[in-house]
Amino acid sequence: GAQEAVVRLREMGKSILFITNNSAKSRRQVVASLAEKGFEAAEHEVVTSAFAAAILLQTAYPEVRKAFVIGQAGLIDELFLAGIEAVTFRGPLDEPAFAQLQLDPQVGAVVSGWDTGFSWASLAVASAYVQRGAVLIGT
Repeated sequence: GAQEAVVRLREMGKSILFITNNSAKSRRQVVASLAEKGFEAAEHEVVTSAFAAAILLQTAYPEVRKAFVIGQAGLIDELFLAGIEAVTFRGPLDEPAFAQLQLDPQVGAVVSGWDTGFSWASLAVASAYVQRGAVLIGT
């Protein structure tokens, strides 16, 4: 099966990458999930969209140290490992509250991924950061 094919490719000296567009899991979580399925993988062999977003921020926008995040723990974990603090928003946000919204001036990016807690309120906050000049990265 697939596990044997990966072993054989390794024996042949081939590099292996496990790539996913799922931003909800960190590379560490993907390695654990692969192990449960019988695959041997190292964290450096896993590329997730969350990891790609973190690397993009690190290389193209090195001045960004804080990002507003719409996403799951895996995305927040990968940003943290790249030295980027995540800011999130949970809760209601009506029009009067939005008008009084205090944005964190240190947020230099908005990073959006799959989020089971997605709300129009978090999207409104993300939009406010982008309108203020934060770079927008979607996973």
